[in-house]
Amino acid sequence: MSENNTVVTTKKVKYIPASPLRSAYQTKNFAMTRTDINVDEFYRREKRKNNGLIEKLYNSIKNLTGLGTGTNKVEQVIKDYKDKKVSSKDVNSVMHKYQTSQENSAQLLGDAVSVSAAGLTFYTLNKSSKYINAALGVNKPFVDHLNDSLKKLTNDTQAEPETRKFYKRLAKTLEKTIGTLKSNKKMLVFSAVAAALTGGFSKYFTLKFNRAGSDEFKVDTKIYGQKNRRNAYQKNLAKASKKELNKERRKTNFKNFASGTINGLMMPLLGLGGLIGGGLYIIGNSLNRYFIANKTDKNKSLSGYVNNLTNDICTTGLVTAALAIPIVKKGNYIKKFNQNIEKVTRKLADADLTPPDFKTVTAYKELENLLLNSPNIKSIINSTDIPIPEQIAKLTKENIFAVKFKQISGDGELARALKDKCPPTRTIEEAQKYIDKALGKKYEVYKLLGVGTVAETYLAKSKDGEVCIKILKEGISKEKILADKEKFVNFIKNAADKTSDEKDFLIRNIDDLAEGILKEVDLKNEMDAAMNLAKNTNVANVVKPIEVKNNVYVMQKAKGISLASFIDMNDLYLRKEAWEKLGGREAQESIKKIEQEMEALKQRMPGFDNIKFDKKDTDFLLNEYRKVFIEQFHKINKNGKTIHGDIHPGNIFIDPEVLRTRKGKLFTLIDTGNVINMNVEQSMHALNLTKYVKQGNVTDIVEYVLKGAKLPAGMSEKEAAEKVSAELKKCFFDDKTKLQAMNTDNVLTLAENIMQKYKIIPNNTQLNLNKSRISAGESLTSLRAAIMQFDAIDILNKKTNAGKIAKTTETGLKLLAEQRLYAAMIAKQEKENLKQLSPALRMKHKHNPNAPKTNSEDYLTYKLKQLMLGKDFNVEN
Repeated sequence: MSENNTVVTTKKVKYIPASPLRSAYQTKNFAMTRTDINVDEFYRREKRKNNGLIEKLYNSIKNLTGLGTGTNKVEQVIKDYKDKKVSSKDVNSVMHKYQTSQENSAQLLGDAVSVSAAGLTFYTLNKSSKYINAALGVNKPFVDHLNDSLKKLTNDTQAEPETRKFYKRLAKTLEKTIGTLKSNKKMLVFSAVAAALTGGFSKYFTLKFNRAGSDEFKVDTKIYGQKNRRNAYQKNLAKASKKELNKERRKTNFKNFASGTINGLMMPLLGLGGLIGGGLYIIGNSLNRYFIANKTDKNKSLSGYVNNLTNDICTTGLVTAALAIPIVKKGNYIKKFNQNIEKVTRKLADADLTPPDFKTVTAYKELENLLLNSPNIKSIINSTDIPIPEQIAKLTKENIFAVKFKQISGDGELARALKDKCPPTRTIEEAQKYIDKALGKKYEVYKLLGVGTVAETYLAKSKDGEVCIKILKEGISKEKILADKEKFVNFIKNAADKTSDEKDFLIRNIDDLAEGILKEVDLKNEMDAAMNLAKNTNVANVVKPIEVKNNVYVMQKAKGISLASFIDMNDLYLRKEAWEKLGGREAQESIKKIEQEMEALKQRMPGFDNIKFDKKDTDFLLNEYRKVFIEQFHKINKNGKTIHGDIHPGNIFIDPEVLRTRKGKLFTLIDTGNVINMNVEQSMHALNLTKYVKQGNVTDIVEYVLKGAKLPAGMSEKEAAEKVSAELKKCFFDDKTKLQAMNTDNVLTLAENIMQKYKIIPNNTQLNLNKSRISAGESLTSLRAAIMQFDAIDILNKKTNAGKIAKTTETGLKLLAEQRLYAAMIAKQEKENLKQLSPALRMKHKHNPNAPKTNSEDYLTYKLKQLMLGKDFNVEN
């Protein structure tokens, strides 16, 4: 050892002649036979400062645990060398191990990030492309139909040449796109390239961030001085050094990007599955890291590669194992997924799916059909020779349950009148006298605002402004509801075509129906419900309560008009437009009559006089209403929520200013007498149900729907679960039963149909939710019908067959896209709901043994059946 504590070697190096651009450091240390390094200075100045964040952390761990070669071991070897206990070769060997282990730590972490990002990209794209391919496969009849339609348009001689040319280009584009999507090889290449780019950039940026705080590519101020104190000679030397450092930095960055890219390109190896695919990938990744990315060993060889692996076996082994386990598992997953999705696609491609073989009507619908078709009720409904107000009065007197059934899901003039145009039971003077007696003389009643099936509402003035006052109709009371319930029960008991079990099942459902109607006659309950509903409703307004006393309810007036009135006006507008196109004397008479009806309706529609209805209005209404529907029936608050139990067109008000400007909340919900309160426990169950539906988890869905259900005599809970599970599995996983897009609504309806088959009644909350959805769904259907009327007129306006075919095809595709978009809105909300689950619950769901694996044949059948359009191309599928 020399006087200045250097380790001397006889390493041959290329001679660099003296130059103004060569640093003093270079001049000092280069020679034909050189002193390799001053260990203390080299280690202190040249190595520690070059460590990035990862290397610094790793070095601390090595020093703390004593595992691997850290700075403490290097310093100890240097000390032993000074004490002549070890040779210079030992020192160089230890320092080389330290340097390579430090670099390996950064490269291993860079690879871990790169492999994870590339793997996620490849996995997602591969899975998506397989699903797209499978969706095209199971919907071949629809794709063929679309191609045939485009060919007809292309070959239609009546069409303009430009139109034919457009459809020809469209047909070619569609054919090319479908061809690419159906090509497994093309999609595999695309997925691999995307994974390569993701892997390259992720490793590049990871290791770039790692250099934060490192001086690896910075000019050494100890050699060249501080930047602001350098003389001309030092500046030239520093500039040359900076140029070399930049070149080295770019080379390092490129190597990192290139090795990360290779990590991504190797992803298709995982498709081989298990130890084969995973093993090959791990070996490839290790070779890639050593021969492409590592800088330590300039002259790389297989023996050097082996030494590199064994040099820092702890780190290499741990990181490799950490990568290998998920890589092998994911390889197995992808292989199984690819096999099963192809199998399921073949199975469903030619399948002729049919609806479930049990009744597709709920108990609610069955009761509705029975009562409305009973002799007394049917004779009133069919009495078209008497005025609507008289029909309503007779129907109300006969049975309030029939009125509710007809109001919620009936059609025709009578049903529309029941939504918000029932006849009043009092004059203004009588209403004033009734209200004065209940509240005192502080409100001046001056107008009848609306009449429902249970109550009537008046407009009044107070010292604070305009208010609405709601009172029960004459003849409506708790006693009336209970008496009508008894009549309904007796009617079911006397049904000749029902077994005793069926009668018992239906009667138990009547109890729940009566409970809901009884809530509506308690106006204090309605005020409390309005306040609770407002806390859980952000998309729409809720009418604001003022006071309730002696069962008289005072509230603020809702802005605008009811959705029922809007739909009526829209219908009149479209009928008028159709007659105008036909022309002639008959048309003029019809138009005059329609205009009179429109004028009468406008008297009840303040603020809507200046609005000319068009498809954009109905589209906007439909989209906004869907948001209300989703918030009410799909949004879940883990702390509980209140849901409107009777959303029909008469209970939704539209603000004309919002319709005109598209700013603010369009709807206001009124008539909150019937609401569903979900407590915390029920809300958490509902959150879990959302996950079960996404997973196709039959076992837990069945447990959910049977919780609190009423079982028929002699049926045990186990037997009930087995029966419902068997039916639900058949619907989900066979290749014969048609399946809708499965959200919580559809699954609960399906489950209720199955339960009805076995005379099982859902718990009260679920039963009321189903009734509410039916009511709200009718409003949605009405709006969709309005849009379809506009589309029908557009189709009729086309002069050529080609134009009609083109518009029909365009309309069909739009409706299909609209339904898929709506399904996506529901899916998005349900995904948001799941964020409320705790990490523990999320992990429990992720590893739920009851859920089918996402690469299993059952799960893929469940998913693909939901994507099938059916051979009739029904957009509601």
